[in-house]
Amino acid sequence: MQRGGKSPKFRRISTYFEIDHLSLRFFLNFISLKRFATINGLYQHETYKHKDYNLPPSNLPYLPPDAIQQFRESLVFFIKKKLSLNFKKSGRQSIKIPCSESQFVGVFGSWIHQYSPCKKKYICIFKGQYANILLSKILKNNEWGERWYDLKQKAYVVLYNSSTQDTLKIRENTYQNEQLSSEMIVEWHIEQIIDIHQQTSSAGFIIMKF
Repeated sequence: MQRGGKSPKFRRISTYFEIDHLSLRFFLNFISLKRFATINGLYQHETYKHKDYNLPPSNLPYLPPDAIQQFRESLVFFIKKKLSLNFKKSGRQSIKIPCSESQFVGVFGSWIHQYSPCKKKYICIFKGQYANILLSKILKNNEWGERWYDLKQKAYVVLYNSSTQDTLKIRENTYQNEQLSSEMIVEWHIEQIIDIHQQTSSAGFIIMKF
């Protein structure tokens, strides 16, 4: 105990940022908080030493299946909205919409690649030959990445390209990204604003890049 009744030094980190200690029960077995004076120090350690940690908090609010399904349908809508026949709008796409942590985990919880308790950030990566099939299962929609137009023209998401020749044949009646994407990255994080009176407001967002 330090003089003057102050708390031990390692407890100061709790004044800099909030951590869901229930979700860190396993994670913090590997980390001694007294080694880090700032959030960046802990985040760097987390990134290099525990980059494969992917367990979401166990105490998230429960959402019924119907609510999760409605959110899946919203994701499909925003993906299709990005699929255009306009050549100038082709290429890499990014979607960002408000999303609670429970909604994100409800849809992508079984496919989390990395979870940062320090930053409250999730990352999912979908790539390879079966990426489209897996996302069809996750989103419960076999046509989640396709949008049909008149004259049998179709814009669609490309996550895997087996051969250049096949792609050239397909392009005759369809449109796809000029720079073929090899993966879809799905992220979730919290954004926060602080006004001049130190009042804070925060919201979660999901970002899909493909």
